[in-house]
Amino acid sequence: MFYASVMGSPPPGQEIPLAGPATACCQPFLLTLNGVFMDFTSNELGSSDPDAERDSGAGRTDAERKPAPGPSSTFLPGANLTGQQIGHYLVEERLGGGVMSTVYRARDQILERTVALKVLMPGADEVARERFRREARTVSFLEHPHIVRTYQVGQTGADGLIYIAMQLVEGFSLSTLLERHGKLCVVDACNLLEPIARALAYAHRHGVIHRDVKPGNILLHRVPPGTPHSVQLTILDTPVIPLLTDFGIARALDAPELTSVGRTIGTPAFMSPEQCAGRSDIDGRADIYSLGAVLYRCLVGRIPFTGSTTQILHAHVYEPLLIPDQVSRTLPLVVAETLRRSMMKDPAERYPNAELMADDLALGAGRQVEPSPASLELDPDEMTQTLEVAPVTQPVDSGGTVLVPARSPGGPPSGVRPRPPVGEPIPSPSPRPVPRSRRAVLTRRLGMGVLSTAVVLLLVFLSISLFNSVFNSLGEDGLAQSPTATRPLGSQAGPGTPQAPPAGAVSLSPTPSAQTPPTVGAASSPTDPPATVAAGSPITATAVATPPPDVTPTPIPTPAASLASAWDDAQAFYAEQDWAEALSWLTIVRRIDPSFQQEQVTAMMVDSYLGLAAQANGEGQPEVALDYLDEALALQEDDILLLRLRTATAQFLEAQATPPPSVEEMELIRRSLQQAHAAYGDKLAESQKPCAAIEQVTAANRILPDPKLSEKLADYQAQCDTVKAIAAVSQLGGHLIYSAYQNERYRIFRMPVAYDAPSTLLVENGTQPSLRPDGRVIAFYSLRADYQGLSGFDLNAGLDPNDRSVRYTDFVEDSRDSPPSWSPDGSRLVYASMSFGDGRSRIYVVPADGSRRATTLALGKDPAWHPSDDWIVYNGTDETGNNPGLWLMHSDGTGRTRLTDNGNDQRPTWSPDGRYVVFMSNGRDGNWEVYRVDLLDGSILRLTSHPAQDGLPTVSPDSKYVAFLSDRDGYWRIYYVPINGGPVRPLSRMAGELPKWLEYAIQWVN
Repeated sequence: MFYASVMGSPPPGQEIPLAGPATACCQPFLLTLNGVFMDFTSNELGSSDPDAERDSGAGRTDAERKPAPGPSSTFLPGANLTGQQIGHYLVEERLGGGVMSTVYRARDQILERTVALKVLMPGADEVARERFRREARTVSFLEHPHIVRTYQVGQTGADGLIYIAMQLVEGFSLSTLLERHGKLCVVDACNLLEPIARALAYAHRHGVIHRDVKPGNILLHRVPPGTPHSVQLTILDTPVIPLLTDFGIARALDAPELTSVGRTIGTPAFMSPEQCAGRSDIDGRADIYSLGAVLYRCLVGRIPFTGSTTQILHAHVYEPLLIPDQVSRTLPLVVAETLRRSMMKDPAERYPNAELMADDLALGAGRQVEPSPASLELDPDEMTQTLEVAPVTQPVDSGGTVLVPARSPGGPPSGVRPRPPVGEPIPSPSPRPVPRSRRAVLTRRLGMGVLSTAVVLLLVFLSISLFNSVFNSLGEDGLAQSPTATRPLGSQAGPGTPQAPPAGAVSLSPTPSAQTPPTVGAASSPTDPPATVAAGSPITATAVATPPPDVTPTPIPTPAASLASAWDDAQAFYAEQDWAEALSWLTIVRRIDPSFQQEQVTAMMVDSYLGLAAQANGEGQPEVALDYLDEALALQEDDILLLRLRTATAQFLEAQATPPPSVEEMELIRRSLQQAHAAYGDKLAESQKPCAAIEQVTAANRILPDPKLSEKLADYQAQCDTVKAIAAVSQLGGHLIYSAYQNERYRIFRMPVAYDAPSTLLVENGTQPSLRPDGRVIAFYSLRADYQGLSGFDLNAGLDPNDRSVRYTDFVEDSRDSPPSWSPDGSRLVYASMSFGDGRSRIYVVPADGSRRATTLALGKDPAWHPSDDWIVYNGTDETGNNPGLWLMHSDGTGRTRLTDNGNDQRPTWSPDGRYVVFMSNGRDGNWEVYRVDLLDGSILRLTSHPAQDGLPTVSPDSKYVAFLSDRDGYWRIYYVPINGGPVRPLSRMAGELPKWLEYAIQWVN
């Protein structure tokens, strides 16, 4: 077992001292590192003193170091908390620890699962405590298949222990794997780090930078073959899921820094130059550099720079990065370029985002990838990048090729860019892509066509020759291994590691054109004469990432799942009128399969171009708008209104020339453009596209304000809101089982989850429905004279009602006031009844076999069975009749635990993932509202707030939404709200009425 958040505790005998005697020559530089907060517990540092004194307690167990305290022990700094109760976690075993905190294996006594419990050292100062709290806040909302999940953050008292409960991972770290095998082959390294790059990209998109990416923070979770998101390494018998962990020093991009000025955070062996320089304004590109350093460690078998901590920090900032010749000769060019680009000294020269690095890692593993949406938004000129090849230098005893050039110590450290003067705005990216002017493109093509073709051919030839020269013409001796690098006896070093396919196996042309055949990165012949390059001379090579505009690109082979995903994204962005993003994903869809939904894709692309044109005209940029309109006309040539809009835009552009037209003429030109946008908006609205129409009418009203346009805009907005509501509901999925009073009878209905969907009658004379987990039988309260009480109805049986019905209990009071609830396996039912005769409600469990042998559990009502575990939540009290609220107990009545403290909390229901209990209450805010309690931390969130009655909640099958009944519009209707809070939206009307609403129920099922 391996705990989810690595604390930097190294294997026995590998601790590195935090401080030591500083030599005179190093003293000035060491002063700048005063107060450094780093992880010094990994042998990846490559200390130059392998015999430095260590006090690790090597070979001793935790019990030998310090006796474990018993349950009555106090929480002392450095104490082993094994056997202690922390919150609702029972500490079972110490797994590791560092300077700031300790990690234990613990048992969650509510959900009965094992977790990793990370406990901050007692006595930590407020800065450390706040950093610890921030770690939990930072990652609690990150949900990614390759990021370790955080369950809860808590504190034992006002000044007590602070802890984080996290996912416990079965497996080991990448650091351990590298210690055993020395290094990895190219395919394994790329397959392993690609998902980590995508996890970083996800975190960066959510505003979080990790700042401590290293092998020790990449966990490898062993899973069975075929498990989603898993990878199979050639050196392992079973697949693993790579997981990024330990966001202990991560920081939100907009959060204040908790370290003092000049304090550096990270692990020196893998820190970016800007981190080493003590910069506080770092961004996600620092993580890209660190991941590049991890890739280097995997491929080369050692860290990028070795030496003392001071030397390593200095090297990251100033020294060239070398790669041994014997390694460089085996690397595909795309992998060598990935290493170089990710580890450039200047962040501006690295990948702009981790998703692009992940794409290149996928190519390095031999897989084709579809174009990134980010790259599709670039201007074609920007897609042609000039890549600086490192100057070919020959340091003394280097034995390797320069991968990244050095930085002059006289210049500013990498990552330190001049800040704008006070008051000067910091440049920000354009909110949408601005296409090139077609007129400028045509002019440039006419003048430069022949010359550019010759230049491109020459540069392609030079780039191939130079790459072969750089990677093959230098010495063959590799760099010396780190003095502290250790490997278990009997393990094989790098040469024994399986190697990747030859470089020629990966094509570097993402989209080969008909005129340019795919290039193969074959190695040069030993007899080829090396190119002569002056030392220190920068060499540039042009890499074209897209085919020429006049050449039809070859579709990239892509799985159907990728097409479906891209199509879903395109539709989602289109629905939100994010025209630029919609165009990006629609372009990907078209490249994957040009025949897929051809008419609809074309129509959506036209609408998107028109939306961007409207935005541009509304902002006074007719030249930009004209380019978008040209793109739309290329797809829809016979659209008269579109031609009219283009003509009006061209006139508006010409009117801005010198000399300007008269005021009267300009008024007419504006009026013409306004009417053209308004007319196209009306056309879109008539085509049931009110959301797209809004963009056109908004532009018209900006060009020339008009009260009538404002009224039309409000009308289209209302129509758009309805369309969005329908679309949002259609994405929810599943069915609703509910009861109502119709035609003087209690009835149970089923309807699909859709906007105002029709209902289907299932059961006559019944209410309080509960569908069995297999979806076959409905348990309910029956009002039939011969079956009154808790009964069942088999939906798959014959037509005869007697064949489809079963009676579970004998009393008319059974399950009358609340629905029954099925056990996870569908074999038993729990229900409430006042059949005892003393006016008090009791909870019973009965087998669902018709035997009617009920067992009494406790006083209480509204029971609901956990979807997968042996827990029942109910409204009740303790055994003395005190402390009312929601309680938990096992199906045998034991293990009672109080969940809430209000006796008016009623009708609890579980989320299918078992994390939340949702309930209704009129005792908290004076009105019937819906609430949610999180079982991880006990927090209660109010989900509704309305003067009407909101209640009878149920949770969606994916645990993301809560549906409930409300009379807020003067009649009963079903609404829904996100389970973590958000806007309440109408879902559907229902058949019948609810005269006494607590006699009814609703259930969301698949």
